[in-house]
Amino acid sequence: MYNEKDYKPLEKYEDEKIKNDFLIELYENENELKKFFVDLEINKKNKSTIKKIQNLYVKIAILKSMITSLNGFFIGGKKHIKNMLLKIKNEIQFLKK
Repeated sequence: MYNEKDYKPLEKYEDEKIKNDFLIELYENENELKKFFVDLEINKKNKSTIKKIQNLYVKIAILKSMITSLNGFFIGGKKHIKNMLLKIKNEIQFLKK
């Protein structure tokens, strides 16, 4: 359980930096997805791909919520978030092929 007294200021700073790094990467993925989505919409291509993109937007929103609501990272949390970011990035690259 999280205990404020046991939490060192340096750890707090490091967690905030990690959160910000995760959010920056997430926003970059979201922007890449938006550009791709706009291209598809303009050209009226592949409705299943558009649905997959919409699902990725949901995943990004959930991940943003997870990252911003964390008050100190739980054990394994950083690894889980990194894995989710990697999955999102890979799905975007796969869709662009």
